[in-house]
Amino acid sequence: MTNPSSETLTLLQYEPVFGLRNGSPFCIKAEALLAASGQPYVVETWTDPRKAPKGKLPVLRHRGKLIADSTFIKLYLQDTFGIDFDEGLSDAERAVADAFVKLCEEHLYFVLFYARWMEEHNWPVLRDAYFKAIPSLVRRPVAAQLRKQAFKAMHGQGLGRHAREEIYALGAGDLRSLGSFLGDKPFFMGDRPSSVDATVYAWVTSIVDAPLPSPLKDAALSHENLVRYGERMAAHYFG
Repeated sequence: MTNPSSETLTLLQYEPVFGLRNGSPFCIKAEALLAASGQPYVVETWTDPRKAPKGKLPVLRHRGKLIADSTFIKLYLQDTFGIDFDEGLSDAERAVADAFVKLCEEHLYFVLFYARWMEEHNWPVLRDAYFKAIPSLVRRPVAAQLRKQAFKAMHGQGLGRHAREEIYALGAGDLRSLGSFLGDKPFFMGDRPSSVDATVYAWVTSIVDAPLPSPLKDAALSHENLVRYGERMAAHYFG
């Protein structure tokens, strides 16, 4: 494989797992935005996110720069290529779209995180998928320590202080809001795609299409319009 030139948009992300484009919804969002930009790009797997500017992925590499975080990747694409992902939306509609992005990224994300990391029946599946690069003899203790740190972080964020049924009730409320607003529209904000679609699609597919059962997945599957939306957006972005 030849190394991409500095002019090539290169998305640095985790190795794909669970049959998804990526195990991280933020990486899926970033690739969806790249697809929507119309610019050619390549994807490169990084196995050690500690080397990334902010210690996590995705990161976009372009013209010698490393742009970390899916939101800053979006802004970079807009500024560099003169793209307005939200063309046609009013200021009020952009504000609504931004609120739904934050619902996904700053609230629903942690319910998804709980369903993956804290459910005992899902943990072995996630552990062996996420940490398969770690030698098997030390994988379990290393992963267990990371899981302990993850639970501590969730407690600090606030969601981890709630009971299991309360956490899933909050997630079900988020999904109900997404499904109610989407209705029967082809795209989240109407008849045209916008940047919020990259986020909502990333979260829907991460919940619905990963082989990790949970009450959160059950809640998502109960919204047929969200399930169809995920299928529709996968075809829209990636053919």
